[in-house]
Amino acid sequence: MNNPSIKFGIYGAVAIMIIDLLLALVSPELYISISSWLALPIIIIAMVLVSKEYIASNEGVASLGELFKANWLSYLIMGLITSIFGYILVKYISPDIQEITVEKALEAMEKMKSFMPEEAAEQAMADMESKDPFSLGTQLIGIIVKYAMAAVPAVIIAAIMKKEKSPFA
Repeated sequence: MNNPSIKFGIYGAVAIMIIDLLLALVSPELYISISSWLALPIIIIAMVLVSKEYIASNEGVASLGELFKANWLSYLIMGLITSIFGYILVKYISPDIQEITVEKALEAMEKMKSFMPEEAAEQAMADMESKDPFSLGTQLIGIIVKYAMAAVPAVIIAAIMKKEKSPFA
């Protein structure tokens, strides 16, 4: 693969999927609580590797914009692949994750009941029980939010690693 964004996007996705699968099989509660935190360093490492390889392939030069696009593309690939895998994981491989997620959300809502009107709290809990937190619509919204949030580390890494051509060269 010549494109570092595609290469490290796929490598990162595979690493995240392996970790997510192991967590889900060992303990669905563990998967729910730490899978996103374990994915973050993989995403950052993949973006750094994309930047390094991109710079190396461009004679040691890369602008902020070029690196941002390369880094963000790697996450777009990672995010799409891992979102599809996550949907399959929750719907077919370990469906108890969905039940546990709803239970934890209801517990959290129960603790927050005192901060809102009783009718609103009851309505929110009823809505939470009736909705599927892992529906395709929810997953699409989630991936859009993830893509927007991934722009932050993509631009930070690009800003740190950019190598502009010297105007005096």
